[in-house]
Amino acid sequence: MNLKALRKFAAAGLLAVTGASWATIDLPEHTEPAWQDIASITWSTDGGSSWGNSTLLVGQSVEFKFTMHKTYDGRHYADFIKAWIDLDGNGEFADSETLLFGHNIVHSGAVANDGWGSVVNQSFDFISGPITLSSAMLGDHFLLARVTCSESLLTTAGITGDWSRQWLPAYVDDDNAWYNENFSPTAYYWQGQAQLVKLTVNNQVPEPGTLALFAAAMVGMGLGRKRALRV
Repeated sequence: MNLKALRKFAAAGLLAVTGASWATIDLPEHTEPAWQDIASITWSTDGGSSWGNSTLLVGQSVEFKFTMHKTYDGRHYADFIKAWIDLDGNGEFADSETLLFGHNIVHSGAVANDGWGSVVNQSFDFISGPITLSSAMLGDHFLLARVTCSESLLTTAGITGDWSRQWLPAYVDDDNAWYNENFSPTAYYWQGQAQLVKLTVNNQVPEPGTLALFAAAMVGMGLGRKRALRV
């Protein structure tokens, strides 16, 4: 995780974490933003009408948006993004806690590994499905997002061969299932980026109008009690 990312989330009122009792993340050897960079992580509690880093409350339905940016298109098959959230609050990331898997197909057919590719300056948004925040989720949770490329996933999995192996039918299908299955929350990758964010789910706070009605009701109950005692 780079220093820029740490400062960014600290400034947003979030806690970007570098180490503790959860699973250790083997970060990529280099986080070259020319190919994959996590530009932002935001969320929406109003069905996607607005995005930001608002307080999370029990009862809300929340969707997460991950924005990936790249300066050059690169010479690989695809960029991949995957995110996990420890719903049980234990700081570990299980397959069942996968929040999102997405891809950006860079080249649908094999190309030569002959440079960085063309300047594109593109951003891609990936949005998770909604999660309803229950009272069982009160407290702290950790959100992990990672981006990498097809070549890095193959190399880490021990798949050998020439550059064109990224496009073989054994790894490429409509859902990119092989790449999804082999994208780990903790494995080392040659390139990419990882960001770990601490989220806190709080209790719903009554609106001022609700509090005023509650106070009026309590006062009314008190007056009624006094009248009853006078009779």
